[in-house]
Amino acid sequence: MSDGMIIGLCLLGTSLILALADMICIIVCRNKRKRCRVESEATVVDEVCRRTLQDDETRYYYCPVYEYWYNGVTYKNESRVGTSAHPEIGKRRMIYINPDNPEELMEKGVLMYLHIIIVTVLAGIFGLAGLICFLAGIL
Repeated sequence: MSDGMIIGLCLLGTSLILALADMICIIVCRNKRKRCRVESEATVVDEVCRRTLQDDETRYYYCPVYEYWYNGVTYKNESRVGTSAHPEIGKRRMIYINPDNPEELMEKGVLMYLHIIIVTVLAGIFGLAGLICFLAGIL
């Protein structure tokens, strides 16, 4: 087996792993979207600072804490989506609530789907590169 074929198979394998991870993300997002179907307005009342280690460097990201009302009850819940910028306290945002578990929420926006698009593009690039390397190794 030539080096080109081996590299091609490795790239195709990487593409397959990325595609499987992508499908799992799509399923998880779709299921959460089905559960969180009640639209509500929430107010950012606080922030939670999270820390992560990336490239041997500590980075911080900030998750908004939302306060919202559903069925006569006020809930206060931390978002799972964070950014490097501090959330604007007092800002109102549209969220989706799970009516069976009102503490579960999903924010309205495209951030959740952005990583799916990126992984899909990467899987395509690795798959194409792997196919080219594999075919070049055969010839």
